This record gives sequence, structure tokens and C-alpha cells, in this order.
Amino acid sequence: MPDMNWDFFKAATAIKDIVTAVGICAGGLWAYIRFILGRDKETALDIDLNYSTVAYGSDAWITFIDIILKNVGKVQLRAREKKPAYDHNYGVEHRHEYGFGLTLRRIPDNLAVNSWVDWFGDSTWGKTLPEVNLLKGYVKSVEDELQTDFWMEPGECYSFAAPHILAAGSYLALVTFVGISEKTDEFWQREFLIQVPSPNPATDAPPAVSHDHPVTG
Repeated sequence: MPDMNWDFFKAATAIKDIVTAVGICAGGLWAYIRFILGRDKETALDIDLNYSTVAYGSDAWITFIDIILKNVGKVQLRAREKKPAYDHNYGVEHRHEYGFGLTLRRIPDNLAVNSWVDWFGDSTWGKTLPEVNLLKGYVKSVEDELQTDFWMEPGECYSFAAPHILAAGSYLALVTFVGISEKTDEFWQREFLIQVPSPNPATDAPPAVSHDHPVTG
């Protein structure tokens, strides 16, 4: 006579194995959706800029530039530590000393109508001011060398001030963040237009043009 208890045990074990296998497959699918389709491992950064101006003497203005970073990804974002943070040549020099920097270039008054004011094209137009290290307060000493030590957790937002004394005119502001992740360097950049004096110091700067992109290597 068949052992009913043994048959029941085998059936229960088989059902348990099936349920376990289904659970593993479901967990794998969920992980795939989160980390591949949902890009949970991808870094993402939002860069914004506001500014205001105050008269300084007869022909200059204190231009208070406020750059805002927000980690809109789901993983930690860390700035490149060493100098130069980025140094590549794509037909034009593309070098940035700092993990998070600001560079200003004044737009001259003699450009032709319909000119494309291309930062990475003909770099002879306008005077370029030295790059500002926006992370100068976030450093550590490594073998007697100061290196950037800055990171952002998901959802965190930071504001960085960069006051300048500027003459009247229009300027392009180039904001660059060079980040590092587990396998690659990543690179974000935005250009903003700054008018000195500001048309309305109580308002934000004009809309920005974004060309942020990750760089592998």
C-alpha cells in the first residue's frame, strides 16, 4: 500500500521548489527592471544658476553668481578629486582644472549679426576669465596635496557662490562638473547667459542652454 505521507511530502517539496524558482525569477526580473530599465545605477545631475548685480564704483558691478547642484539620480555622486579634472582634445582644447568649476567669457560688441556664439568653436572671441574652483571649501590633504573631497547623496541639493567684479556687458558662464562612478568618469556641463548690470536684479538669469553628457573612459 503506498505511503500517503511520503507522496504528500514529495508533492509539497515539488510545489515548494516551484514557488522558490518563481520567486527567484520574479526577483531577477525586478532587479533587471530597477537597475537596467529603471537605470537605478545611473548618476544624474541638475545644474542651475541665478545671479544678481550691485553697482561697484562708476563702471563695475559686484556680480553675485549662485550655482545650484541637485543630485536627481538614485546613487551617490562624487566629484573628480585630482587636477586637471578633465583634459581632452576634440579639435579644440577641452580642459577643466577642477571637479566643479565656473568659467566666464565676455561676449564682444563687434560680432556680426546672426553669429553663433560658440564657446567650443572659435575661442578667440571675448576674454576668458580664469576658471573658478567652486569646491575650494571641500578639500582633503593627500600626500601634502589638496584634493577635492565632495559627494552628494540622492536628492541632496547644494548652492555655491561665486562673486565677481565685472564690467558692463554680456557674458557666457560655463559650469562644469566632472564626476566619478564605479567604472567611468562622468561629465556634465551647462552654459548660461549673464548680463551686467542685470536687467532686473530680483529675477533669475535668462534660460540656460544644456549640453550635459556622460563620458566613458
